[in-house]
Amino acid sequence: MCFGCGSDNPWGLKLDFRDEGVKYVAEFTPRAEYQGYPGILHGGIVCTLLDESMARMLWSRGMKLPTGKLEVRFRRPARLDGHFRVEAFVSSQEGRIISCSSVLKDLTRDEVVAEGRATFLVPPQMALKAKDDNQSAG
Repeated sequence: MCFGCGSDNPWGLKLDFRDEGVKYVAEFTPRAEYQGYPGILHGGIVCTLLDESMARMLWSRGMKLPTGKLEVRFRRPARLDGHFRVEAFVSSQEGRIISCSSVLKDLTRDEVVAEGRATFLVPPQMALKAKDDNQSAG
């Protein structure tokens, strides 16, 4: 029932992600119900697309982490008649802090409409487990 990726949520975005190596991607064609200003995708939906892509990328790699901080840069309006691609990737990891980035592109117009950055904090117990797993593997 996840709003972003759940296939059973009738109001959801139904994002179907795929791993492309360094990037984690999905494509999306908006429905009229997602409108903000006339003809424009609601900014909250844009934020959801960016956030969902980063969180799902980490989830796919075994890290079920909530978003700690999300920053969005709106570059131009995301028009409802567009077809979009959202891409996420890990920017850096320092200790228990993982920084990710995402980009929302309008494929119809070949332009970036928004960019996101998010920070995720690995809980201490998960960081210890990962450390123990690495030691037992070597």
